[in-house]
Amino acid sequence: MSEYEHEIDLQALFADDLPPRHDPDFDAGVMRRIARRRLVLELAWGGLMAAVSALILWALGPVLEPVVKPLGQAVLYVAPFVTVVAVALFLIHPRTALV
Repeated sequence: MSEYEHEIDLQALFADDLPPRHDPDFDAGVMRRIARRRLVLELAWGGLMAAVSALILWALGPVLEPVVKPLGQAVLYVAPFVTVVAVALFLIHPRTALV
């Protein structure tokens, strides 16, 4: 027997002992780590955008106050009507009202 034939015999002998080519647990672990990293990055990005937006609104507060105050008074008259319509829609179609 040549050296090549011995190698083939050994491969056949150990074929049952080889690990599977596709490991679902490993794949799930990798996907879990990727999802966790994405979540952390998205939360960090969202927090940063919220902080920047709050800072911009705080800086523009004195300029926006004369415009926002009259709009706030007008909303006080419309808010009860909008609330009644929203509750009616929720009672009629509870699944589609929240979409």
